[in-house]
Amino acid sequence: MSLLNFMKQKAEAKGITICPNCGTPDIFFSLMGKCSECGKILEDKLKAKKLEFSIEILVEFTEKYDEFMPSDIKTAFILIGKNLAHRIETTDIVDNSMLMQFQYRCNHIPQLGGNTFGGAIDGIKMGIQMVDGIPNPMTVGKSLAAIILALQFIRAY
Repeated sequence: MSLLNFMKQKAEAKGITICPNCGTPDIFFSLMGKCSECGKILEDKLKAKKLEFSIEILVEFTEKYDEFMPSDIKTAFILIGKNLAHRIETTDIVDNSMLMQFQYRCNHIPQLGGNTFGGAIDGIKMGIQMVDGIPNPMTVGKSLAAIILALQFIRAY
């Protein structure tokens, strides 16, 4: 499953918005604030649900596609993220101490992704780096943009 399919699945489970202008499903779950295709402003989602969504896609990307994070750090990052997202999903409560641990780790991510995925994000400059000659640059670019948006949202929460 690609990250975009995972995002769509998670957004649908939480109540996906369909753009009234062009009919595109908002798989970014209002992290962009507008439609990814036509730019129309879309309905904003609840802040805690956006946090849950952001954590879920960041953890999924890290677990399945990242080649840079050391395995011991990655294991702790994924565990904290999954526990935090599960807590929000089941109780609608954000555990502030767990969130602070997760935010600290998010603030110290230098790079996520890799050549196998086709690109990476620079967690310091909040930029995207793409591998030359990848067969699906739009899919990789949208996925990496989603990770940047998720990191920005988590850091600012």
